[in-house]
Amino acid sequence: MKFLFDNNLAPKLAHGLNEMVEPHHRIFHLKDKFPGNTKDEVWMKSLAAEDDWVIVTADVRISRNPHEVRAWKEAAHTVFFLKSGWTDLTF
Repeated sequence: MKFLFDNNLAPKLAHGLNEMVEPHHRIFHLKDKFPGNTKDEVWMKSLAAEDDWVIVTADVRISRNPHEVRAWKEAAHTVFFLKSGWTDLTF
């Protein structure tokens, strides 16, 4: 299984957790695969061509923007929305 942590979560969090789950699973940060300013609907559509992705985000705006909701549904990946407190953690 591959996990992608959205841009609103710390890269250090994704990389640290990746060390604990390799080699059975992989955790990437958005910036590991795309430029940091890539729009959500663009990277979601890009990942739609690949299987076994789970998206982890604290960006609840995704669930409110029609373009992003459409991209998310078309990609058909599982998405976990974390509470906003996750973005305030320091690592």
